[in-house]
Amino acid sequence: MQDTIQAIYTKFSIMNIKQNISISKNGFLFDAETGDSYSVNKTAAEILNLMKEGKNESEIKNAIVSKFEVDELVFERNYYEFTNLLKHMNIMY
Repeated sequence: MQDTIQAIYTKFSIMNIKQNISISKNGFLFDAETGDSYSVNKTAAEILNLMKEGKNESEIKNAIVSKFEVDELVFERNYYEFTNLLKHMNIMY
């Protein structure tokens, strides 16, 4: 039962970046569908790359908190603001 609950949580906590979005290592995003381009900081680029790899929210949080030594609550607040912005910009769904 616990495995089923974890599988459902994992499925719904994965944020999906649109397939037509390219992300460079230095934080340059390009939307091949619209031609729009964006620049993000190192932390945001890391989050986007983890999303593209199919990591769920918990895996992304663990990676960012350990790599950038940020407080978990600060990460969560900024993560939700960032993902809402990405949805608004049609970069993720």
